[in-house]
Amino acid sequence: MPLPIPECIHCKIPLVLRTSKQYRYHNGDPKRFYGCPNWPGCNCTSGANPDGTPSSIPADDATKQARRNAHRIFDKLWMRDGREWDGKSYLLTRKRAYEVMQGLMGMSEEQAHIGQFSIDQCDQLIERLKHWQEVAGMNTTFQKYKGKRKRGIRK
Repeated sequence: MPLPIPECIHCKIPLVLRTSKQYRYHNGDPKRFYGCPNWPGCNCTSGANPDGTPSSIPADDATKQARRNAHRIFDKLWMRDGREWDGKSYLLTRKRAYEVMQGLMGMSEEQAHIGQFSIDQCDQLIERLKHWQEVAGMNTTFQKYKGKRKRGIRK
């Protein structure tokens, strides 16, 4: 079920669909997002899918930073150097990574999206992922990849 058109958390008015000049989707198209019509006085934003449907809940700067931090840790489960799992390394598939998130957070598939998380939920996810990583024995999953060729990883 798609999210409704987002409303600014500060101004209480509908956000406007915009196109980013800086960020792009993997296919090269400019990213779309919802922004407050009162920008630059108000910098409330919300993510959008390529088709313009909302993909996240509006957030202030602190919440956006917490979501970026959570994604930085979570994405290392299924991405390497910005690329999806190649089927040969020890990383998880994207689908499996989201299943892990659902289990760790006690959420349904519809709820388990970092773009809908609060600051507290982002912090909980980071702590739970670090614990899960230790228990699962994935000691190198959250370390920065140095670009060295390892068995099963293509450069």
